[in-house]
Amino acid sequence: MLGSLRNALIPAMLVPLVSGCWLVGESRDKGDGEGKTKARDAGATVSLPAAEAPKLCAAIRGNGNYVITHFTSLARLSEHYGVFDALAGGSSATISVFLYESMRMNPELAKCGDRACSPAEFGERMALLLKSVKQYFTALITDTDEALAIRGLAPIAERVKAEGVKALLDVSPLEAASKLYTILSSADLKDLINPEILAQLVDVANAGTAAPEVYEAITSFGSFSATDPKIFFRPGVLSFEGLAAKIGRMGSFYAGYGPFEAARFADFFAACGQTRGKSWEEIAQLPAAADGGTCARMFDKMVLDYRRAFVLAEATTRSRADDPVGSYLHSIVATSVLTGPGGFGAFSQAMQRYKGGEAPAFVPAFEDVRFGYFGAADDLAKITADPLGFGDLKTKKALALGPLPWRVALSLSPAEPGLARIKEFSGDQASAGGWPDLHPVQALKNIGCAKVVYVTRRGEDSKFARGVAKLLGMPDDADKQLYDLDDPQSSFSRALSAADAVWCTDWDRFKDEEITAMADESYAAVLETKDAYFAQGASAYAHRSERTNFRGCSVGAPAAAGVP
Repeated sequence: MLGSLRNALIPAMLVPLVSGCWLVGESRDKGDGEGKTKARDAGATVSLPAAEAPKLCAAIRGNGNYVITHFTSLARLSEHYGVFDALAGGSSATISVFLYESMRMNPELAKCGDRACSPAEFGERMALLLKSVKQYFTALITDTDEALAIRGLAPIAERVKAEGVKALLDVSPLEAASKLYTILSSADLKDLINPEILAQLVDVANAGTAAPEVYEAITSFGSFSATDPKIFFRPGVLSFEGLAAKIGRMGSFYAGYGPFEAARFADFFAACGQTRGKSWEEIAQLPAAADGGTCARMFDKMVLDYRRAFVLAEATTRSRADDPVGSYLHSIVATSVLTGPGGFGAFSQAMQRYKGGEAPAFVPAFEDVRFGYFGAADDLAKITADPLGFGDLKTKKALALGPLPWRVALSLSPAEPGLARIKEFSGDQASAGGWPDLHPVQALKNIGCAKVVYVTRRGEDSKFARGVAKLLGMPDDADKQLYDLDDPQSSFSRALSAADAVWCTDWDRFKDEEITAMADESYAAVLETKDAYFAQGASAYAHRSERTNFRGCSVGAPAAAGVP
């Protein structure tokens, strides 16, 4: 849900690592060689958990317009409980999982001068990188293509409005189409605009009809609605493949690919790394150099210098986006998958009707709508086998998609209906976005996670996700089996029961522009847990409750209750 990134611009206890050290750039998936990647340019090493023993894990709920809350939530948890060995999520959380994995790969993260960092230091330094995401966006607030990718369609909408396209739509739709084409095909936007949209705007026979829909898509980007099946067929304006490439740059920066300067990261950690309990706004103003420079200024220069060098050598530099999902951590990414005659077959036929100017008449069979997961082959085999015997409908619908490159996952899972049409990604499979598993606790438990924190918000499951599922043929009984919080056996209820802790935020009460407020709230959210691991020890998080009684955080909580 890329509207999330658009808005982000406004503005010590560690579970011991098991034995083993992975060469950065070396794949976890060693069974048949699939998924192996070349060593990174920097050639450094970093300790990562072995494939068979994930300890502390985070299940992340996709968060639409408020994805910045993922990073502040994970930062607070890292400061108190250390780094995570595994993460799972879909939709906007795909980006969060990708960036977290990239940060864990940073060669300087676990080095404290000439010694290895202590567990507490390791967690604090990871938290610093998570908090710095907000500053990364700010550093690129200029009209770079990267900034435009991060911001989604906000700057494009501003340009379209300034050019008077709306007035032209009433007078001459063809002129409006021509104006839109000129804007969207400009040099700074071409890599981020869906080629299907540009083709529509130059098709004289259909441009006049296409122009109003393109204008609406640009100006209402991020307003999720699932009431009309046309959202599965109407091309989105943004190229999610282009977005994946730009987010790949960001991951490359944090992971240390390409023109990585280890000394500058070491200095940044040394000057700004011991900032437990501080927001990025507080960290940003801290002195970081003898000349009066601040942590924010130091970070900005690192980002901008890196980007300039990376872009110059991008054609020959490996991007983090090319690494297979789950090569370095136990990273799991969810997306919906249409398979079989009732799913992919029904879509293909409906797409032909839509392209021919007919109503798509799309009536898929929900049994052929599967809940797909990208990740390492060994992890996916466990998810589909369900060794813990959850047996809920979500787990039964699991489909292993393999360790495909992050570039694929980033172009599919965040591409929700309304932002993009259903997208084919193999000969007989297509993705309708990452809405299916907004509580991926079962997946993490099945791969062997000892402790799972579910990072979520108060309330029922997503109306958007349920609306999409209904448009894809979900019957009422399946809706109850998946989402009914009053049914202790539903997939959502089972996720809450299986979680060892729930990070219970209130991010839905904020407006889009209240970035700092929502980030601060998520950084100070209540942790619901009865598990001694999270409650004992000097580093345990203080704002805890054995039961918050908030709907969506506590099992069986009524709709109008909750005492933190």
